Amino acid sequence: MMLLLLCSCQKENDFIIDNERAGLLKLGQQETKVKELLSAYQIDSKYNGVYPQDKYVIVSDNNKTLMHLHLHNNILEAMKIFDRRYKTAQGIKIGTSAQEVANREIYFHLIHFGDHEGLRCELLQKNILGKKKQLTNLQFYFSRRIYQDGAMRYIGKDAKLQSFLIGGDFNIKYEVKTAKERELLRLKKHGNVEDGYFINNYYNLKIKLPNNWSYHDTYMKTEDVVDIFLLKNNDSNARLSLSIIENTNGVSGKTILNDLGIPGKLELFDKREDYTIFRIMELSKNDHEHRVYYSATVKENSLLFVGKENTYIDLLEIEEIIKGLEMQ
Repeated sequence: MMLLLLCSCQKENDFIIDNERAGLLKLGQQETKVKELLSAYQIDSKYNGVYPQDKYVIVSDNNKTLMHLHLHNNILEAMKIFDRRYKTAQGIKIGTSAQEVANREIYFHLIHFGDHEGLRCELLQKNILGKKKQLTNLQFYFSRRIYQDGAMRYIGKDAKLQSFLIGGDFNIKYEVKTAKERELLRLKKHGNVEDGYFINNYYNLKIKLPNNWSYHDTYMKTEDVVDIFLLKNNDSNARLSLSIIENTNGVSGKTILNDLGIPGKLELFDKREDYTIFRIMELSKNDHEHRVYYSATVKENSLLFVGKENTYIDLLEIEEIIKGLEMQ
């Protein structure tokens, strides 16, 4: 009976997750040990396209991905676990909801909305003194269910745990790209001007630029908000900026503008086959300080145009720019 109990405990411990290990796999292990532990599974190895000392391992069983591993100089540095057999000491496993995680007194400290793999969450847990302390080396990836409260966003209670991250974050799809491929991707994300049009093939954008407006690349990504460009009117101080909010997944342009809390009437500006453009005009007593906001959602992303320091004539020109917007 004791032997059976011991075997049962060992079997269960083989799938326990904490901030250093996933069952028998432990950060700091040599690659030879990792391979030995995973000898029963399918292994696909890839190398970093810029730093060959970094290796990535995709572990699967019957073509179902179980985990991603990151090794640096043959040492296990990080793991992403998708296997439903693994769980924490509190019973948290793949498919557990955000509400269930909170019920187990695991607290959401910082939510990264910009990760394409899901909502990456840094966590807090109470120590033996009852004080909340950050869980180092352990993060959870949840499905992209977002609760919006005005301008603030939170993880939805029904978001489901998709994977565990142990160690530093990594993205195999990007890491394996060569320096040239990374540069081409960077340029694709920035977009460029061709024959009087701004074209961005990454976000499938095409915008006709007026002759008297100059284009300025302002690309910067902060979480899921990406600044794309700034247009300046060469004859006045008028400016028009474009930002893209990634992975809003169907949240309408109307909601985007509402959440900004802008004074002014929200109205439908243009209805297209695949999306609708909404507008708020913030008119000033001075005819050089008008502001205007446009937003639309296409597939998983939302666009936000902001026009500042505009005269009435500038507003008309901006209106023509938005009317000429093409998206796929």
